[in-house]
Amino acid sequence: MADTLERIRLIGLLLLLASFAAACRPVQRLPLEPVITITLSKPEDRAEVSRQDEGTLIDLYSDSGIGGATLAWPDALPQAPLLRLHLAGLEELRVAADAVTVVASAGGAPPQIVSQAVASQEQTMMTAIASGSPNWLEITWTAAEPAAVTAGLPGYFTVHLPEAWMAKGVQEITLHWIDFYR
Repeated sequence: MADTLERIRLIGLLLLLASFAAACRPVQRLPLEPVITITLSKPEDRAEVSRQDEGTLIDLYSDSGIGGATLAWPDALPQAPLLRLHLAGLEELRVAADAVTVVASAGGAPPQIVSQAVASQEQTMMTAIASGSPNWLEITWTAAEPAAVTAGLPGYFTVHLPEAWMAKGVQEITLHWIDFYR
């Protein structure tokens, strides 16, 4: 009888160990959030960083409509961050990364008419570019819900930074914006 109890305990212990072994599997490491440092040119402007399905989203708010920011990250990003500029207009957006500067303008009633030009160390004069250019900034306008418009937030411009910049390992981008010339 004691021998049978000892065997039952041993079988129970083996079953317990087997269940622990079955539950053990390699731990899948989740990707770390990219650390992005944002330095705003005006203390009254604000920035919010969030994570979306499509990647990192940076919302920039500028009550005066004129401002700038420097975005920096220590390591190469897997994809370009998505920018949302909460402005009433976009008379000029200047984006610089490494030795390239893109100047964009979006105006007119929706759909917005977007024009862009680029300059670099090799080509110092601004030259117009089209949507096929590796330096093209995809810019779209999203109108706010009526309640937000009443609160003074008409909508925002979404700016897709060029993926070609991320492929080159760009780690800092400088932005300057003007909603309307005064």
